[in-house]
Amino acid sequence: MKNKRRVRLGDMLIHYGKITTEQLEAALFIQRNKNEKLGKILVDMGCIDDKDLYMILGKQWGIPWVDLTTQNIDPEAASLVQKNFALANNLIPFKKKWRFLHVAMSDPMNLFTLDDLEEITKCRILPYFASPVEITHAIAQHYQEETVPGSADDLIQVLSTVIQQTVQERASDICVEPSINRLNIRFQTDGKTVEVSICKHG
Repeated sequence: MKNKRRVRLGDMLIHYGKITTEQLEAALFIQRNKNEKLGKILVDMGCIDDKDLYMILGKQWGIPWVDLTTQNIDPEAASLVQKNFALANNLIPFKKKWRFLHVAMSDPMNLFTLDDLEEITKCRILPYFASPVEITHAIAQHYQEETVPGSADDLIQVLSTVIQQTVQERASDICVEPSINRLNIRFQTDGKTVEVSICKHG
């Protein structure tokens, strides 16, 4: 029996009416000259938004997708991971039922992160695809300010991850406001202002 081949992302985007054949051909031409993923190129071209991209990725990989703009986030579930871990890995738990923890992730196929989540939460992890910007926004909304344990390198890693995500999602007006004990990061995306505060203790 032959293994079922996974449908290519571009073909799926066309099938669901998200892009045209001409747009796919243009994106593939760009991809041949750039070391970038096809989905990011299509988002940069303005052919699709990141929500459509992650919804189709979920269909492609057989992993559910969650819209964090409409999904209620259970504070008890979110509290099972610390804010700095959520920021560094671009994820947020949004529901817990029995021993199963439902987690929105920009990369739900990262086995190392999934293993870390199971170790930290002592739960069975049910991963979902979600928009990276929506995850960052949800983290800013649902977590209280907390200190980032460890050295300055730990803080830099979290900050670097947040900035990388804003750049990838073509966020604008990125503003980093440092102070003695805190970093405030503010940026615009899809007409919304997202604010993230990271506290540091020495």
